[in-house]
Amino acid sequence: MAHPPIRDSELPFSEFIKSCQSTTPRKHLKLDFKELPVVEPCLKILQNYPASDKQGVYLNADILPGPGCRGSPATCDAREFLRICLKYKPVPILSLGFNCHVARTYNFKGSYMEEDVEAMVTLCEEFELVDEAGGIVFALNLRIARYDLEVLKGLLDRVEGCQILFWTGTGEPSVLKEIVDEVEEELKEYEGRIAFDCKIAETRFEGYKNEVLIKLINSVNKIRGLGF
Repeated sequence: MAHPPIRDSELPFSEFIKSCQSTTPRKHLKLDFKELPVVEPCLKILQNYPASDKQGVYLNADILPGPGCRGSPATCDAREFLRICLKYKPVPILSLGFNCHVARTYNFKGSYMEEDVEAMVTLCEEFELVDEAGGIVFALNLRIARYDLEVLKGLLDRVEGCQILFWTGTGEPSVLKEIVDEVEEELKEYEGRIAFDCKIAETRFEGYKNEVLIKLINSVNKIRGLGF
């Protein structure tokens, strides 16, 4: 098991799952898939280690192109990923996201859009995920999502019982606590369906410095023609 850019590991998936299942209490598992061919072999192994009632298992993948990556294919083909996940019962919680690049969002449709919501809702309906999956979480980058939260309310309104997890990525600079507070306030009507997995700046100075840095890099990438 490994997380790109690291691709080599001495820990087989089977040993990882076995060790996770032997801990007390059992911890929630989030399996972040970066390549489609590994999904089915992992799910076959997972069948041998059923989760307890108090243990959540999340299958995470970026299945649609999103802000900053709209000109590239998604990490995992959406329909193939969902088809594989639904083969193995009971279906765990699905954590579905968009490929995005927080430093390449100034050039072309740099926020999550109505088209993104429509594409994701269409997949949920096509595969009947509300009924078939153990739950649905939409994983969205906090820095990008904050610029058009109204659009993202469409996910919460149209996909029954779904949740949104706002995240900051590996290597992404920490964010101001005020940004988290701002998003929580804007989405307070959806209390209990919003969560955060974000690196928070230790000081306001650090947070503001990081925001300036991100904007500067975005501007440079726009000049370079990156971000499509």
